[in-house]
Amino acid sequence: MMKPQTKTIVILSDSHWRFSAKLPAYLSFIQQLKPDAILHAGDIGHIDLLEALENLAPVFAVRGNCDTGI
Repeated sequence: MMKPQTKTIVILSDSHWRFSAKLPAYLSFIQQLKPDAILHAGDIGHIDLLEALENLAPVFAVRGNCDTGI
């Protein structure tokens, strides 16, 4: 019998991020989770957040109603 494989997925939404001084702490926390994927469900706020998350795991994101410039 095969052992089930587990995956860690981080799910975020409504970050409304404008590049923040708190970003390193958030990224460090997410990195400790060792995610296999990161899902952002919209209202990202700034492309810098997605670019930073992409350094940790594959990112899948959708635009929210506040994401007109992304």
